[in-house]
Amino acid sequence: LLSRGLGDVYKRQDLYNKADYQKALAVTHELLESFPISAVLYNICGAVKFELKQFDEAFESYKKALEIISFLYSSPQ
Repeated sequence: LLSRGLGDVYKRQDLYNKADYQKALAVTHELLESFPISAVLYNICGAVKFELKQFDEAFESYKKALEIISFLYSSPQ
């Protein structure tokens, strides 16, 4: 599952670089179903939404990424 997920991340990066933001967003959302606490994916989602000029949604994605990072670093190890 992890290797499949990493392959999808690279696919999403390729779509983003080609400015195919709708497909990049779809792939990112699919990945979030498998990795719902991935700050990296929420950050990517925010970047794609920003490019689509979905600024409020981009803000929420960035905010979610920060919440996850904050939770992970504040949790006892």
